[in-house]
Amino acid sequence: MSHMGTLYRYEIKKILCKKLVWVAFFAFLALLLAQEILSETGTYYVAGKAVDTYHHRNVVERGYKKALSGRAIDQELLDEMAEGFAKIPDKTGVYGITEEYEKYARPYACIFNLVRDWMDMREQEVLEWEPDERQLYAVREKRMEAAWEEQFLSDGEKEFWQEKNGALVLPAVWEYSDGYIVYLLHFGELGMWVILFVSVSLSGVFAGEHTKRTDQLLLTSAKGKDMVYWAKILAGSSVAIVYSLVALAIELLFTFGRNGVEGFGVEIQFVLPLYPYPLTLGKACLIVGGILCLTSVLMSIIVMVVSERLKSGIAALAIVFGFVIAGMLVFIPRQYRVLAQIWDWLPTAFLSLRNVFDVRTFGGFGHYLVSWQVVPIFYGICGVGIVFLGKRVYRNYQVSGR
Repeated sequence: MSHMGTLYRYEIKKILCKKLVWVAFFAFLALLLAQEILSETGTYYVAGKAVDTYHHRNVVERGYKKALSGRAIDQELLDEMAEGFAKIPDKTGVYGITEEYEKYARPYACIFNLVRDWMDMREQEVLEWEPDERQLYAVREKRMEAAWEEQFLSDGEKEFWQEKNGALVLPAVWEYSDGYIVYLLHFGELGMWVILFVSVSLSGVFAGEHTKRTDQLLLTSAKGKDMVYWAKILAGSSVAIVYSLVALAIELLFTFGRNGVEGFGVEIQFVLPLYPYPLTLGKACLIVGGILCLTSVLMSIIVMVVSERLKSGIAALAIVFGFVIAGMLVFIPRQYRVLAQIWDWLPTAFLSLRNVFDVRTFGGFGHYLVSWQVVPIFYGICGVGIVFLGKRVYRNYQVSGR
């Protein structure tokens, strides 16, 4: 074990001594910090007219949302929202800069947006809508069931989701939860950056031995190549976890520092209205954080093993980048249920809020696992399989290669 510890530290040192790794890491930090800082700076424009700063606007909106915390989204609140927006003199124009909107309507803008999202309405349709609590929840449920049909869910899956939906308490209660909502909405973008920078940093862990012609030196190792292989895998995985934790730490620091930590127990339906699982926003944030770490480790293993198999870090990067681009551009029709589900659960596509909290399940005979429960299991199995496949390639190369 002491030999493994020595090799592990040596491999970590080798990774950290590469200029490319530090360039990638600081570029990664700069990108994350720029995104967070720029979102709170600058001037907010409406129809080409500067009306406020983003920072002040966000502070005011957070205040309005907090003022409504604890109120049920019922007929009374919906009527108040409608009354506020009814005082806008001309709702067909750019009403967002009027005094009436600022004074009467804007305090209820969060409820307005919720109605628009839950009922899939255009802005003008919400302005003309006659508030109806029962219609709000009925339309949401109807849209949810229509989505099940579009996803080609089985009768068993529909029963499963009906049971979960029945556990939700109605009417829903509005609670301020901007920190968790923003964190979840940034998850997909954050995950993509982690994958790309992890791939760049680790593509040379194995390939570097071949390009620098130092691979023959491993034949002199007293403990053989197996221990070196495991040290490299562990070192690369550790770097991937560090990338993930740094990204999560920056996101958590800025998002919750700016928006507060209120709202851990708010239902996930305030972000994903058609996802009927009884899950809170706080737990959802913990789930996506764990998935980000696991996915980064799996991708680190993939890029290292592929680079060893192809003896080229550039080739491994090209494959990873190709899959990332394909994940964003390629869409498999939902009627090809199994193929579409597998595609959406690949590491380069799964780092999406829509795919993590997918209504398509895995299972049968009355027992179903949702995607965020089953995909980590698959990733663990695939990771182990790829590691042992890579071990075989690594062990046999020099005997038959040169």
